[in-house]
Amino acid sequence: MLRMNKVKYIIAFMVLALNLQAQEAEVQFTPDTTKFLIGDQINVLLQAKASKDSLIEWPVLSDTLGKLEVISRSTIDTLIKGDYQIISQNYKLTQFDSGSYILNPVRFKIGESVFYTKPKMLDAVTVEVDTTKQKLYDIKGNIHVGYTFWEILPYILLLLIIVIIIYLGYYFWKKQKPREKKIFIPTIPPYDLAMQNLIKLDEARLLKDGNVKEYYVRLTNILRRYIEDEHHIPAMESTTDEIMDSIHQIDISKDTKGKIQELLKESDFVKFAKYLPSLGKHPYFRKSTEDIIIESHSIDLGDENATNSKQQEESSNQKPVDNE
Repeated sequence: MLRMNKVKYIIAFMVLALNLQAQEAEVQFTPDTTKFLIGDQINVLLQAKASKDSLIEWPVLSDTLGKLEVISRSTIDTLIKGDYQIISQNYKLTQFDSGSYILNPVRFKIGESVFYTKPKMLDAVTVEVDTTKQKLYDIKGNIHVGYTFWEILPYILLLLIIVIIIYLGYYFWKKQKPREKKIFIPTIPPYDLAMQNLIKLDEARLLKDGNVKEYYVRLTNILRRYIEDEHHIPAMESTTDEIMDSIHQIDISKDTKGKIQELLKESDFVKFAKYLPSLGKHPYFRKSTEDIIIESHSIDLGDENATNSKQQEESSNQKPVDNE
């Protein structure tokens, strides 16, 4: 009997100790409001109060509490007040859909005991419009807003790129397009014009004034103009090699072709290499130019006379037609 009484006293003591511990520990998860507008943020305080010697296991909550979204959470704060310790943490919650939502209990373990916060009902509501005070209006159409410079800039750059591409395409096309060589048709016969220009060159007295380069430039230009007008070769815009390639199409003697090449080569040296021929070469090339013009002109006259003679001979050989 005595032993049974001791057991009863021990059990009663343990229950009393547990009750005292339970009375000393408090947990809460309390919002600052239970009704809020959708999209607004509410503050919720998570707090545990227990004796300062108690071991409190702090709960770690996820980023969503049921259907409530956790926007942010503060650091865990500990406050010692007398024989108690108070640990707290602030949460900011929100919800973007209207309705009622339950803030579920949060589990704490303090010492050997487990505690739960009380559930809370939260209401997310929309803005109520009093139609008796607020007039209703028709839905307005779209309002055109002017474009900013940064919105137009990509189109300007695109247009600029297109213009550059078109310009470059035209530039390279024109560069590669074969140049049409124009042939000048003189009003004065080429032979007469060449002889007049040679006389004018003699009267200019360029050699006596020391203008050797100008003399050879004008001398070869007289020859080039004659070849172009007389034989329809674009000599004025051609190089010496291009002229010599075309000269083979003309029925002139080999000696005359050699004189043309010799004069043009000598003139190129004077114009581009600052070469000064000896004094004896000036009259030589002057006479050579005149000889080239005369010789090639004589050939053309011979061909023309031969053609005319042949036509006259064919006309004389034709029999008269008997009209009877």
